[in-house]
Amino acid sequence: MDRPDFDASSYIKNVLENQSLGELLRTYNGILTDIRALDAEKKALVYDNYSKLITATETIRKMRVSMDPLNPMARTLDPAIKDIYDRAEEIKEELRSSLKGNEVAVGGERKRRAKEVVRRVLDTPESVRGLVAEGREEEARASWEGTRRLLERWRERGVGGKDVQACIDDGEGALRGEPPNQKTWVNVKESKS
Repeated sequence: MDRPDFDASSYIKNVLENQSLGELLRTYNGILTDIRALDAEKKALVYDNYSKLITATETIRKMRVSMDPLNPMARTLDPAIKDIYDRAEEIKEELRSSLKGNEVAVGGERKRRAKEVVRRVLDTPESVRGLVAEGREEEARASWEGTRRLLERWRERGVGGKDVQACIDDGEGALRGEPPNQKTWVNVKESKS
């Protein structure tokens, strides 16, 4: 039934002409069971993702409340946390509407935001270099720490391939005051231009 050339009307006609009433009822019950099982799996997946997002949103909210706004690290991380929190809220709303209508809108906005996050992460080693050059090493370390943890999670999940490790190495080098190398995002970006 899941073939692209499946013709429902000829299938139904064939089943009605060639099967006895008992066979017809078994076929009907089999299809009905499959439909119910697929629907149950879909609802379970949506509910599971919805629960994870609620947990993540609450964790982010608690982190934001507990952070001291006078702490330089908090000021550096606050825009990133706000962006993640806002995105989690949007996803939570999308999933909530998905539970009602079972439709999740996936659009260019999500891809644009993902590219924005990746670009911001890849630009971090260069901004760390700038902070180190200005003598603001503590702020550079705080700025790099959150990005490094994110990159390590990406690496653990297999996201980004070799570029993730290259960015981690570049950020660590930037903290030590090393100049950009050939794998540094600034040089890669310029070579692609």
